[in-house]
Amino acid sequence: MGNEVHNDTLIRGPESDLDQIEKEVGSCGSLTVTRESKHCLRIRNSIRQRGLWGHMTEMLRAHKQCWIRNLFTEEMNGGAGVWIGFYQGEQEVIQSRYWSELCVEEWHMYEQMKQDSIYRTRVPESRPVPSDLSNVVENKLHYVGIDKYFLQDIVSCPIWDSTDHSCKTSNEPLTKELIPFVKPSTFLQNIYCDSRGNAGTWIGSCEPDDAIEDRSVRKIQHHTWHELSKEEIASFEAFGSNTVLSLDASSYADPTEWFYSDKNKRALCARKGDKELDVWFARY
Repeated sequence: MGNEVHNDTLIRGPESDLDQIEKEVGSCGSLTVTRESKHCLRIRNSIRQRGLWGHMTEMLRAHKQCWIRNLFTEEMNGGAGVWIGFYQGEQEVIQSRYWSELCVEEWHMYEQMKQDSIYRTRVPESRPVPSDLSNVVENKLHYVGIDKYFLQDIVSCPIWDSTDHSCKTSNEPLTKELIPFVKPSTFLQNIYCDSRGNAGTWIGSCEPDDAIEDRSVRKIQHHTWHELSKEEIASFEAFGSNTVLSLDASSYADPTEWFYSDKNKRALCARKGDKELDVWFARY
C-alpha cells in the first residue's frame, strides 16, 4: 500500500496561460480540473509516494505571470504543507511550510472514539457581526473529539456557519481561544486567511494514549504564510495579473540568517539561532 498524496492546486493568471495548463494536464483518473473563473484554475489529484514541489516550480517558470498555490496531505504519515510561488519582476519567489496532521490509522482510531461521543443539545447563541470589517479573517475549523458541539462554546466567534465548520473574526484568527478545547483524544485544526493575505494553520492535539505520563500535555503547531490580499485577488479576476503588488517579496520573509546553494544561488534553509526554519526562498 503506497502513501497517497492528495494535492489541491489553485492557479491565478492570464487566460492564455490557464488555457495552456488546462490543456496540458487534461482530466483523468484521480485528477480533476475545474475552471473556477476566466483567470482562476483549480487542479486536484492524488499521487503515490511523492509530492509536486518540483512540478510546481517547473510550472511557475513556464508561466511567470501566474500565482500558484498547492496544499497537500499525505495519508500514511500525516504530513501536510503549502507551496506558493510567483514572480516579482525577474525574481522568483517561493514560500513553503510543512506540518503534521493525522495519518490514516489515526483517523480510523478517532472514528472509533465517536462511539463514545458526547451529544449535547444546545441552542446556538446569536453572535454579533464584527464591528471592524476592515480585515475579516476566514477561519476553517476541523475538529475530531468527543464533544460534538464544542464550537458553540467559543464565545469569541462572531459569525459561525455550522454547515461548513467556518467562522469569521475581525483582525485576529481563532488560535488562543481554541487552546481550552485541546483535550485528551482530540485533534483541532484551524486553517485561516484574512483580507490582507495573511494565512496560516493552527493545530492542537493531545495523544489519546494512557501510556503517556501526563495526558493533559498539548502539542501545538502554528505555521504562517502570505497569500493574496482581497485587492490582489480582485486584480487577478479583472486583469489576469497582480497589478496591486506593492510589497517587495523579501518583506514576507522572517528576519533570519540565510544559507545559499552555490549551484543555483537558491536559499535552501534558514536559521534563527540554532533553530532551522521554513521560510521564503528566492532565485535571483
